[in-house]
Amino acid sequence: MSWVEAVVFHTGYGKLLSKGIVDKDFPYLDVSAAVLLVRHKTLRVVGLDSLSVDMPGDSKIHQILFSNGRVLLLESLTNLEKLPLSFTLCCMPLLLDNSDGAPCRTIALC
Repeated sequence: MSWVEAVVFHTGYGKLLSKGIVDKDFPYLDVSAAVLLVRHKTLRVVGLDSLSVDMPGDSKIHQILFSNGRVLLLESLTNLEKLPLSFTLCCMPLLLDNSDGAPCRTIALC
């Protein structure tokens, strides 16, 4: 097991997701936030409770975050409002052949 640094953004959108509501006008990161995140050499995980880090129809933020080959993304997280400021994040992705992404069971240990 290895320990890495993560940043998780709680936007409030996860409450909609947990109720099965999907709104096309979801929150996403802007370019300046993505650039700031990739400058942190120890950051390995960026998570948020929104559908994507990018605005609909765009992939610029994904490209920036993946540009250094270190950052993993966790999208559509729920129940973030229940977490303390510091916690241990455990990610268990489904192993899929020939894929650049996968469903992931993510839990927080508080």
